[in-house]
Amino acid sequence: MGRKDISGTGVDYSETDISLGVGVIATRTEQVDIVPTGSIEFANADGKLKDASGNSVSNSESFGIVGLGIGFVFSHQVSIKTAVAIPFGLNGASTTFGVTLAVNFGAAR
Repeated sequence: MGRKDISGTGVDYSETDISLGVGVIATRTEQVDIVPTGSIEFANADGKLKDASGNSVSNSESFGIVGLGIGFVFSHQVSIKTAVAIPFGLNGASTTFGVTLAVNFGAAR
């Protein structure tokens, strides 16, 4: 559920997403784990604009995203994951690329 009457503009927004992802350890050594990842998402976004007289205009978009990535876990302390997200079913959408860095400040288990 999205915000209703955003900043008093009369714009309502809601979005429904369904996502399924998987990541498995492909290679494990004492120093590095290699984890390929994949996901598929389906979304339906609805936007509605309603003026003070009660007239409204709405738009709905349904689309999907395929995500692919590979993660590297170094000594169970530092992780780096590269990813690509490829949208489908949405005009004008662009493929995106990302890099995530995570650090475990706790003790290794």
